[in-house]
Amino acid sequence: GQSSTDKTRKRSGKELLELVWANPTDAGVRAVYGDWLVEQGDPRGELIALQLAAPTEKSPRRIQLLIEKHWKHWLGPLADWFKVAPRFELGFPVTGTVGQPSYGDGRDRLLPLLERPEWSTFRELAMPWELVPPAEVVALPRFKALIGLHQLEPQFVPALAAVKAAVTTLAFSFGKTGAVLPEQTWDSFAQLERIRCSPQTLGAVLSGFGSRRLQTLELDLSGGWLNEPFDAWWPKLDAAPIETIELRVYETLVRVTRAGAGFTRAHIVEPSSLER
Repeated sequence: GQSSTDKTRKRSGKELLELVWANPTDAGVRAVYGDWLVEQGDPRGELIALQLAAPTEKSPRRIQLLIEKHWKHWLGPLADWFKVAPRFELGFPVTGTVGQPSYGDGRDRLLPLLERPEWSTFRELAMPWELVPPAEVVALPRFKALIGLHQLEPQFVPALAAVKAAVTTLAFSFGKTGAVLPEQTWDSFAQLERIRCSPQTLGAVLSGFGSRRLQTLELDLSGGWLNEPFDAWWPKLDAAPIETIELRVYETLVRVTRAGAGFTRAHIVEPSSLER
């Protein structure tokens, strides 16, 4: 009998592309499709081959050139919503930022596009969530690979918790101070590993803890410092069930891990000493 790979190789290009979209985490399907594309002289085949192979001195530049030249074609009708190219892996988009529409009918234009197969390989997205709430997006069939939501406002989290969104990363925008989440909100997210927030949204994030431990809380201090002195926040961070805290100031990162029962003050580097 034929192996499943042999059967896959006999499929048409359209069938292979649909297989990639149906199995967005399967590198083997991607490789077979890449071979077929190379035989057709298609530049995406070259991109898949380059991204599958070990990097060489010249390959990063060639990868960049291929993406710059072809990304809009590969994204199809989605391309109009991206100001810059998404990040590509194995020939397909995985991380990107959907831009704000220039007209007031954004939701009406975006909703039909959410059924497009080109979304299937995205793992992380920032979107204008006020047009399409994230709890709606994660429930759509084309977004089953999506595990990271970026530029969120705290107001969208309770609905995400209610649908038990299978995300590993939630990143909050520099939102308004003073938002509060229901206690134990994070207990509803079985796969959540990382939360990224700013000083403005830290209060909301901390209010949502229950018993579930979070692997990493990343506090981005690049855009401004906390309203309260850091000493006032530290006991709240220390009491929360967090394994590791990362303090980021632009490109500088300080990682603080638990030592025994709690974090120790000695691990902390004040942001003023992080400035380059």
